[in-house]
Amino acid sequence: MNQKITPIVIILAIIAFLLANSIYIVKQWETAIRLQFGVVQENNIGPGLNFKVPFINTVRKFDRRLQTLVTDPEPFLTLEKKNLIVDTFVQWRVADPKVFYERVQGNAMRLNSLLKPVVQDNYRAEFANRNLQEVVAGFDGAANITVRAVIQNDILNNIRETGKQYGIDIVDMRIKGVELPDDVKQSVYDRMNTERERAAKEFRARGEATYIEKVANADKEREIRLADAYKRAEILRGEGDAAATSIYAKAFSANPEFYEFNRSLEVYQKGIKRDGDILILDTDSEFFQYFQPK
Repeated sequence: MNQKITPIVIILAIIAFLLANSIYIVKQWETAIRLQFGVVQENNIGPGLNFKVPFINTVRKFDRRLQTLVTDPEPFLTLEKKNLIVDTFVQWRVADPKVFYERVQGNAMRLNSLLKPVVQDNYRAEFANRNLQEVVAGFDGAANITVRAVIQNDILNNIRETGKQYGIDIVDMRIKGVELPDDVKQSVYDRMNTERERAAKEFRARGEATYIEKVANADKEREIRLADAYKRAEILRGEGDAAATSIYAKAFSANPEFYEFNRSLEVYQKGIKRDGDILILDTDSEFFQYFQPK
């Protein structure tokens, strides 16, 4: 009995081994190629359960998620031969697994080593055509974007063609930072300070001129208003004096004796203001005519 069971177990084991080596799973974030004796037979195999011929077919899987190439900071010369330390990165993903395998054996590190000098050469050529101000803080008014964005777009279009040769798709690339060498920083800062001081002086001068103009206008307006007010006051005073004179004239003509008596009382009141005041006058003076008995 045991002698009959042993061959069955062996056959089942062989079948299980062959079956296990005939099935492979491609995960959701992967893509794969199937090779036959080193030659690609099927390209860009999607996620799921797949089959192959054991010992004849082999499968290579590649991560199709975004990969990042971070370049080391490199010195690039601008149009005026100024050094800039530029830090960049590139994002890519596998687009054609067959080409990716045939060109770099599916090795991401090898691809990065081949792609890095291409990226740096493109940046070097672009920076050589731009001056320092354009690269650091320039703005392209026609395109309504920064010069740095123009550089990135131009280089991105160039290296996308290079990426296709390696079976990858260049998704994005950016300049992480642009730094000045230490020997250039101080001169740039000094120039910036000088420019800001010049602009500040110009703004102060404009403000001072505006202040003087407004003060002069205010003084002029004040003098005009005061003159108008004085003119109106004099007119009103003259009208009041005329009205008073008219009233006095009417009162005098109505009862001259009473008017003279009333005026005399006003004179007495103004002439003798305090107790003890002494007036030395002739008793026959007209000043006391209303004190004389009739």
